Amino acid sequence: MSAYVLPDDDRAATWSTPVVPAYRIGEGWELPETCLMAVLDRFGAIKLLNDITTPLVLCIVDRSVADESAAETIIEARHNNSRPVSIVDELRWRPPRTVEALAFTVAV
Repeated sequence: MSAYVLPDDDRAATWSTPVVPAYRIGEGWELPETCLMAVLDRFGAIKLLNDITTPLVLCIVDRSVADESAAETIIEARHNNSRPVSIVDELRWRPPRTVEALAFTVAV
């Protein structure tokens, strides 16, 4: 994960990592079949969670916003045929202290 999110390594594999704005997915744009993980940042992207077709999803939640819609969407998706994924152990990424992130598999 750290090789894709703000890589600080000469060997980081970022050349094939697509960055897709959330509005494109909302307009029906599909992620390439080769995508193995989607990173959804804040509710603008998280609300499209049910449209994501990757086997792994990482959701970054902005807790500074009083609205709990993002958390509710994530909890609902995690209950539907998913397995929690350790961000630190399995994705090898340690989010900053002010960031709440949840990762889990998605049934495709």
